[in-house]
Amino acid sequence: MKVGTLVNKKLSEMSLEELWTLFPIYLTEHKDYWTQWYEEEKFFLLLILSEIQIARISHVGSTAVHTIWAKPIIDILLEIKLDQSFEIVEETLTKNGYLVMNKDKNRFFFNKG
Repeated sequence: MKVGTLVNKKLSEMSLEELWTLFPIYLTEHKDYWTQWYEEEKFFLLLILSEIQIARISHVGSTAVHTIWAKPIIDILLEIKLDQSFEIVEETLTKNGYLVMNKDKNRFFFNKG
């Protein structure tokens, strides 16, 4: 797939294959600032989701492990209480720059940046 064919497409309209073409994954040595990136995004999530009862927010994935190489993408697990509305969370996150990558009955996968 050629990058030139994707320049006029919105990111939200692209398939995963198209997104991977534009944004290839590279592994790099651990960077100490990844923890700060996580903390900043956690603060942002707590701010925009202040009306939602959050059970836990965790830094997960390869950037959370200091001894391995990783893709420079901060993976965050956001757990909400069972009685909270997924729809409100989805609406709030998409209004604040997140894209819904996949969802099912009990999980949503978002991407930002």
